[in-house]
Amino acid sequence: MALWLSVTVLCLGAIGLMLVIVGALFSAIDALGKKRYLFGWLNFLFLPAIAYCALYWREAQYPARLTFGGIALLLLTGALILANEVL
Repeated sequence: MALWLSVTVLCLGAIGLMLVIVGALFSAIDALGKKRYLFGWLNFLFLPAIAYCALYWREAQYPARLTFGGIALLLLTGALILANEVL
């Protein structure tokens, strides 16, 4: 893989990971603000943030967009890395 492509893929992965982390923090704040304390405290583990955003999509649209956008970027990064290994 060319150096510029490797750097681009690395930046995509870093941005995706950052979006997942920030989305999980925002979903924790959103859940605690709406008195869903179990989800609020568990969202700091990142995996329940995905479940919270999926269950309460209408109420947590902003954290959901951050979290799901980050997951999409991470999947794209993984696919690009996998495609590079195969080719």
